[in-house]
Amino acid sequence: MKTIPTLSMALAALFAIADAGAAVLTFDGLQGQYGNGRALASSMRLADNALSYTENGFVLTLYGPNAPGNGVHIGDSGRSRSFNWHDAIENGDGAYVMLTAADGGLFDMSSLYYSSTGDLLVNAAGYDLLTLSGSGTLPVSYLGVSSIMFSSTGHTSNLLDTIVANYTPRGPVAVPEPGTLTLVGLGLAGFAARRRKRRH
Repeated sequence: MKTIPTLSMALAALFAIADAGAAVLTFDGLQGQYGNGRALASSMRLADNALSYTENGFVLTLYGPNAPGNGVHIGDSGRSRSFNWHDAIENGDGAYVMLTAADGGLFDMSSLYYSSTGDLLVNAAGYDLLTLSGSGTLPVSYLGVSSIMFSSTGHTSNLLDTIVANYTPRGPVAVPEPGTLTLVGLGLAGFAARRRKRRH
């Protein structure tokens, strides 16, 4: 017996497409040390003391405002395949990381693995400042934010990995008008009726 498409199936497919913006940032392409005179991966850019890494429509930028020498630096031996940095040491006091969508639009972040030798501070507009210690999974989700800032206290070593975020493209989402959906429903109903007639 063949399955006949229904209006509910068509709507389910429509909403599945609309929710297709989920992305996981694995950092699997980061397997060394970058910046501060070292070569950059193809997904990275260095401008003054801002080192940016792009993956799956999202950008993490490390800012080292007081960095000496050639600028900012990420990556440590034994911590490959993650976005990791020091506050101070290579990057200067007050180093911090910003997570943004590549086009500057709003996004949700539902999960993140972190590790810090001190306190990792997480700051997103509209949410309370979060202080995390040790390592683990972020205990909250952020919805509709334009950026999330990660910083730390003192001379600490910090790591971010496996970020799960949902990116919403700029501009209105194309949703069929009610009249269009009605026509689709009537068309499917007529198609089903014709198939039933042919069988009798």
